[in-house]
Amino acid sequence: MKAPERNTLPKEKHTVFSGGAKRHDRKPPVFLVPRELLDLVAETRMRAELKYGFGNWKLGDRLFFVDCLSHAIVHLIDAPSEAEGEDFRTHLAHAACNLAFIAWALDRGIVTVDDFRKAAELYAATETGM
Repeated sequence: MKAPERNTLPKEKHTVFSGGAKRHDRKPPVFLVPRELLDLVAETRMRAELKYGFGNWKLGDRLFFVDCLSHAIVHLIDAPSEAEGEDFRTHLAHAACNLAFIAWALDRGIVTVDDFRKAAELYAATETGM
Protein backbone atom coordinates (compact mmCIF):
# COMPACT_ATOMS: atom_id res chain seq x y z
CA MET A 1 0.00 0.00 0.00
CA LYS A 2 1.36 3.37 -1.03
CA ALA A 3 1.68 6.00 1.70
CA PRO A 4 -0.28 9.23 1.10
CA GLU A 5 1.66 12.29 -0.01
CA ARG A 6 2.59 14.78 2.67
CA ASN A 7 0.22 17.66 3.30
CA THR A 8 -2.73 16.02 1.56
CA LEU A 9 -6.01 14.97 3.05
CA PRO A 10 -7.75 11.74 2.11
CA LYS A 11 -10.57 11.99 -0.42
CA GLU A 12 -13.93 12.82 1.09
CA LYS A 13 -15.95 9.77 2.08
CA HIS A 14 -19.62 9.28 2.90
CA THR A 15 -21.08 7.16 5.64
CA VAL A 16 -24.48 5.64 4.91
CA PHE A 17 -26.41 4.53 7.98
CA SER A 18 -28.82 1.59 8.08
CA GLY A 19 -31.85 3.90 7.84
CA GLY A 20 -30.41 5.49 4.69
CA ALA A 21 -29.13 8.73 6.27
CA LYS A 22 -25.86 9.96 4.81
CA ARG A 23 -23.08 12.00 6.37
CA HIS A 24 -19.88 13.45 4.97
CA ASP A 25 -16.84 12.15 6.84
CA ARG A 26 -14.85 15.34 6.55
CA LYS A 27 -14.38 16.31 10.17
CA PRO A 28 -10.70 16.32 11.07
CA PRO A 29 -9.75 13.87 13.82
CA VAL A 30 -9.70 15.74 17.13
CA PHE A 31 -7.15 13.30 18.52
CA LEU A 32 -4.52 15.16 16.47
CA VAL A 33 -4.87 18.16 18.80
CA PRO A 34 -2.78 17.79 21.96
CA ARG A 35 -4.98 16.99 24.94
CA GLU A 36 -3.35 19.78 26.93
CA LEU A 37 -4.62 22.38 24.47
CA LEU A 38 -8.14 20.95 24.52
CA ASP A 39 -8.12 21.01 28.33
CA LEU A 40 -6.82 24.59 28.50
CA VAL A 41 -9.43 25.87 26.08
CA ALA A 42 -12.28 23.94 27.72
CA GLU A 43 -11.36 25.18 31.21
CA THR A 44 -11.09 28.77 29.99
CA ARG A 45 -14.39 28.56 28.12
CA MET A 46 -16.17 27.13 31.19
CA ARG A 47 -15.02 30.05 33.33
CA ALA A 48 -16.00 32.55 30.64
CA GLU A 49 -19.44 31.00 30.18
CA LEU A 50 -20.12 31.49 33.89
CA LYS A 51 -18.74 35.03 33.90
CA TYR A 52 -20.19 36.43 30.62
CA GLY A 53 -23.03 34.07 29.73
CA PHE A 54 -23.34 31.13 27.39
CA GLY A 55 -22.05 31.86 23.90
CA ASN A 56 -21.43 35.53 24.63
CA TRP A 57 -18.43 35.61 22.28
CA LYS A 58 -20.67 34.57 19.36
CA LEU A 59 -22.46 37.91 19.66
CA GLY A 60 -19.31 39.74 18.60
CA ASP A 61 -19.22 41.82 15.46
CA ARG A 62 -16.41 42.22 12.93
CA LEU A 63 -14.50 44.63 15.18
CA PHE A 64 -14.74 42.22 18.12
CA PHE A 65 -13.12 39.43 16.11
CA VAL A 66 -10.40 41.70 14.73
CA ASP A 67 -9.70 42.74 18.33
CA CYS A 68 -9.44 39.04 19.28
CA LEU A 69 -6.22 38.81 17.28
CA SER A 70 -4.53 41.69 19.09
CA HIS A 71 -5.87 40.34 22.38
CA ALA A 72 -4.34 36.92 21.63
CA ILE A 73 -1.00 38.54 20.79
CA VAL A 74 -1.06 40.55 24.03
CA HIS A 75 -1.74 37.37 26.00
CA LEU A 76 1.23 35.67 24.36
CA ILE A 77 3.50 38.64 25.02
CA ASP A 78 2.34 38.94 28.63
CA ALA A 79 2.46 35.19 29.30
CA PRO A 80 6.09 35.01 30.44
CA SER A 81 5.63 37.89 32.91
CA GLU A 82 2.75 36.14 34.71
CA ALA A 83 1.06 39.55 35.00
CA GLU A 84 -1.68 40.11 37.58
CA GLY A 85 -1.24 36.70 39.18
CA GLU A 86 -2.21 34.78 36.05
CA ASP A 87 0.11 31.98 35.15
CA PHE A 88 1.69 31.23 31.80
CA ARG A 89 -0.86 28.53 30.94
CA THR A 90 -3.76 30.92 31.53
CA HIS A 91 -2.36 33.35 28.98
CA LEU A 92 -1.83 30.54 26.49
CA ALA A 93 -5.41 29.37 27.04
CA HIS A 94 -6.83 32.86 26.45
CA ALA A 95 -4.76 33.25 23.28
CA ALA A 96 -5.96 29.86 22.01
CA CYS A 97 -9.59 30.79 22.71
CA ASN A 98 -9.24 34.07 20.85
CA LEU A 99 -7.67 32.30 17.87
CA ALA A 100 -10.52 29.77 17.89
CA PHE A 101 -13.05 32.62 17.94
CA ILE A 102 -11.36 34.11 14.86
CA ALA A 103 -11.45 30.77 13.01
CA TRP A 104 -15.17 30.42 13.84
CA ALA A 105 -15.92 33.94 12.56
CA LEU A 106 -13.87 33.43 9.39
CA ASP A 107 -15.79 30.22 8.60
CA ARG A 108 -19.09 32.10 8.89
CA GLY A 109 -18.05 35.21 6.93
CA ILE A 110 -18.43 37.48 9.96
CA VAL A 111 -14.86 38.64 9.48
CA THR A 112 -12.49 38.30 6.53
CA VAL A 113 -8.74 38.11 6.14
CA ASP A 114 -8.96 41.54 4.52
CA ASP A 115 -10.36 42.93 7.79
CA PHE A 116 -7.15 41.87 9.51
CA ARG A 117 -5.02 43.38 6.74
CA LYS A 118 -6.84 46.70 7.08
CA ALA A 119 -6.39 46.66 10.84
CA ALA A 120 -2.67 45.95 10.43
CA GLU A 121 -2.34 48.83 7.96
CA LEU A 122 -4.14 51.22 10.33
CA TYR A 123 -1.90 50.11 13.18
CA ALA A 124 1.23 50.58 11.05
CA ALA A 125 0.04 54.04 10.02
CA THR A 126 -0.47 55.11 13.64
CA GLU A 127 2.96 53.75 14.61
CA THR A 128 4.69 55.76 11.87
CA GLY A 129 2.61 58.89 12.56
CA MET A 130 0.98 58.94 9.13
